[in-house]
Amino acid sequence: MNREIEFESRKTKRLTELTNLFQANIKQYKSTSYDEANTRTDFIDKFFELLDWDVRNVNGYSETYREVVREDKVIIEGKPKAPDYSFRV
Repeated sequence: MNREIEFESRKTKRLTELTNLFQANIKQYKSTSYDEANTRTDFIDKFFELLDWDVRNVNGYSETYREVVREDKVIIEGKPKAPDYSFRV
């Protein structure tokens, strides 16, 4: 049980670090020069990894079995869409 608590504590610490980094550089991150790709790399992917999603496909699954698919192709109301992230359960 102590390992679980340590693991969760490390995740909480990492989330706090990400939050502090954002706050320390908020002007840069809210500027028009800071783009979506960098936001994903610097914050969003790391956040989902803290929630135990295999965003980078570390497990090496084929496209069919990945937990997370970026820019997935889905049809909504008869029209093709590409959500930034699709999470497979």
